[in-house]
Amino acid sequence: MVAIQLEGIDVAYPFIVLREILVVNDEVAGLPPVVFWKEGTRTTFGNSDLDVGSTSVFLRQLDDQVLTFRAEDDGFRDDQTGSLWNIIGEAIDGPLTGQRLESIVAGEHFWFAWVAFRPDTIIWSAVE
Repeated sequence: MVAIQLEGIDVAYPFIVLREILVVNDEVAGLPPVVFWKEGTRTTFGNSDLDVGSTSVFLRQLDDQVLTFRAEDDGFRDDQTGSLWNIIGEAIDGPLTGQRLESIVAGEHFWFAWVAFRPDTIIWSAVE
């Protein structure tokens, strides 16, 4: 899972969910984070060659506009301008080319290790 803390609120985004939906447009403590997930990161933990993917987390606000993202084969596209973004939060095509999203400090952790120190963590779910 990948976890963030915004305004004292901890939120965990499980990889098992991210692997299916690829992008999360969220709101935490009045702030609009976005979580990107991309396949292609392998682990040899436990003698397996499992693709655990990789994540990045950003504020999805650029200047005074909050963007909403969807996953595409070649990156993440925002609905507002149609710009294409990569996993490191940079617009690589479209009207916002060259713009960067503000990174949010995030960590990829084992749930059992994280929750031992942050038991009040909210586990994000695609179902409300």
